[in-house]
Amino acid sequence: MSKTRSSRTGNSFRRLPQEISGDVILIVCEGAKTEPHYFQGIKKEWRIHAAQVEIYGEECGSDPLSVVNYAIDMKKQGPKNLGQGQFDQVWCVIDHDQHQKLSEAKDKAKANTINIALSVPCFELWYLLHFVYTTRSFRNYAELVKVLKSHLRKREYDKSRPPLDQLMPQLNQALINAKKLRKHNESTQSSNPSTQVDLLLHELIRLNPRLHKDRFPELFQ
Repeated sequence: MSKTRSSRTGNSFRRLPQEISGDVILIVCEGAKTEPHYFQGIKKEWRIHAAQVEIYGEECGSDPLSVVNYAIDMKKQGPKNLGQGQFDQVWCVIDHDQHQKLSEAKDKAKANTINIALSVPCFELWYLLHFVYTTRSFRNYAELVKVLKSHLRKREYDKSRPPLDQLMPQLNQALINAKKLRKHNESTQSSNPSTQVDLLLHELIRLNPRLHKDRFPELFQ
């Protein structure tokens, strides 16, 4: 049995395994396969402790409001692997996808101190930014994935199998492209395409300074 150490977040008290430090993060995804599989892969690739990041997807429903409501419930329950305490950060990963309740979901998330990582038109834009910078608008998932496939080996894409072996070497470029795209969108008042997934990746990178500090020094200043 590993030793534990004490940590305080706000007014809460929790006991963390000795080998982890930093925030405890909840990630609730709209997708049942793509997003949860991607973040589970990141968690394994970056050796993030099981107690430090909890990921949910299939349980949450398929529209932004149901995802936010699920996140609110899980936030109230607290981390399941710590016994007591609370999440330091809660993120909902959702697609625009012309959802009618998106605005309501965003307002409810803000009222409950929940972060939104929104992608327009869909999460796969984050994948595409690993290979190319683009400001091209996409009508839907199918149109974007057709472009994504042109950059993948074998020109194949499986929603349940994120191509981490092709994505991870290009992560720096994806972070640069996402930031550049956000500045473009701010200047043009546009949102298609756009993604905030990189902001969540920043937080996951910060969980393991020993692994990432040399590669992403700007995130540890």
